[in-house]
Amino acid sequence: MAYFIVGRCLESYAYHIKVQMGYLIVTFFAVSLVASLTILFHTLRAACLNPANRLRDE
Repeated sequence: MAYFIVGRCLESYAYHIKVQMGYLIVTFFAVSLVASLTILFHTLRAACLNPANRLRDE
């Protein structure tokens, strides 16, 4: 869907480029990788904390 929206938007410019599906796929996987690594980091950090120390600080 983004492929068609971006394609139609770029058609209105005098100097436009053709959007290739490969760019969208690579971008999707890059964003998915960053999101997964962020979730993994926060999950592992929370799992390694000692709950007793955490509750004592609150």
